[in-house]
Amino acid sequence: KLTAQLGVHRWPQQGCFWRRSVYEHVGGVDRSLRFCMDRDLFIRLSIAGPSRRIPGPPLGDFRLHEEAKTATLQAVWQREHALLRRRYGQSLAPHDYARLRILWWLWQKHASLRQRLYRHFGFEC
Repeated sequence: KLTAQLGVHRWPQQGCFWRRSVYEHVGGVDRSLRFCMDRDLFIRLSIAGPSRRIPGPPLGDFRLHEEAKTATLQAVWQREHALLRRRYGQSLAPHDYARLRILWWLWQKHASLRQRLYRHFGFEC
């Protein structure tokens, strides 16, 4: 089973696109969720089949501010995150999750590392 820790990716949902047929196939957004509906959708889309990255700069992103849902509803996030772990499983051990967080931090903070990895794997910068 795919892990509910998929959230470590921090994909901004504003910059993610998918085919309508796949969206309908996986059942769309779970409207019973208030906070983790995009993570739940991404998990189901990932289970449905492989994804692709569009080369080039991000097409969308978001800003975290004091009134953002992300900043104000931590209790809701924790409840729904636990629900997704129960629903999809948690295949990552805590030390693996910590490693992913470190790698993600390196990826986010060190543009030169990201550019080297892009070049190494043949992606456009």
